[in-house]
Amino acid sequence: MKLDGPMLITGAAGFIGANISHRLTKLGLRPHLVVRKFRYPWRIKSILSKVVLHECDLTHERNVESLIQRVKPKYIIHCASYGNYPSQTDPKPIVRTNILGTFYLLSACLKSGFRIFINSGSSSEYGFQNFPCTEETLPKPNGHYAWSKLASTLYCEYVAKAYRASVLTFRFYSVYGPYEEPTRLIPTLIRCSFEKKSPSLVSAGVARDFIHIDDVVDLCVLALKRRLKSGGIFNIGTGKQSTLKSVVSCMMQITNTPFDLRWGSMPNRIWDTNVWVCNNQKVKREFNWSPKRSLKTGLTETIRWYQNHRAFLYPNQGV
Repeated sequence: MKLDGPMLITGAAGFIGANISHRLTKLGLRPHLVVRKFRYPWRIKSILSKVVLHECDLTHERNVESLIQRVKPKYIIHCASYGNYPSQTDPKPIVRTNILGTFYLLSACLKSGFRIFINSGSSSEYGFQNFPCTEETLPKPNGHYAWSKLASTLYCEYVAKAYRASVLTFRFYSVYGPYEEPTRLIPTLIRCSFEKKSPSLVSAGVARDFIHIDDVVDLCVLALKRRLKSGGIFNIGTGKQSTLKSVVSCMMQITNTPFDLRWGSMPNRIWDTNVWVCNNQKVKREFNWSPKRSLKTGLTETIRWYQNHRAFLYPNQGV
């Protein structure tokens, strides 16, 4: 199905939003990208001539309504969020961005009319669970970011049912790949392999459900084209968890780098757990989609990309 209407991506300067934006321009589309004022959009610098850029604070209702009235988007992918980095701990901007920002944006889009609205949720909404979560698992958020994302998900679910609107929430698990924040695990391991340095590590048994960004973008584009008539919540992961030990071992094998493994040289974080995996049967069934990349394949592709874009491995480089 052809994408034939205005398209809006919020949080377009972030990791997931930027990768979606790059893909859409490769498809010959000219999406409208929303970024925060004063944020340097280094991830999308190379495509600025192919998009329409808007600086807008989603926590200001009038600004959001004005933006939506001008653009009148038919397709919206809402990636803007706050609180998913260790430095973002203040609960006030977390609540304003994740709850009010989503409320203002979706409310304005309802007035304007749209075909599909995809909300970016988070696996952190489930909290600590000792089994693969389904979309029916009772969430147990254990932090400001987690409960604020859950609140926005529930609002999106309400709108989908009350207005019979195509409002979806994709609960992303541990997404990695090109343009990821340099301080995250995978970019850190790649940087250490390039520099022949050994990384600081938490416990070897800490686990995540790692999914490559291109698999995520594939699904988002597919969802835009499919345009489900109803809404819903969908877990977006591989359905397989990988321990930190297995990720590091795979990285060492691909790069032929013999790290001096010092497990526990970094203290475990409050969110570290030995079980973090999703049940992705619902999204497979509804969209006929499955992740294409194994951990080894995804890491290999990511390493290859960073070999050609090494500046993106270093924070504050102004790339």
